[in-house]
Amino acid sequence: MREPIRGEDVVALRAENDQLRRVPAGRAVIDQARGMLMVLTLWRRGLSCRARAPA
Repeated sequence: MREPIRGEDVVALRAENDQLRRVPAGRAVIDQARGMLMVLTLWRRGLSCRARAPA
């Protein structure tokens, strides 16, 4: 037979579910920031290469 579900177990599971729901949203922010840094880094490299190239 299964053990009855206790109130504290329900509270702990709800807290875990809430935490897991926030992970994808946080991941999206991290991925967006990473993409912005990549674009800025490439853009800066492109500018520095153009600045050194003969006119």
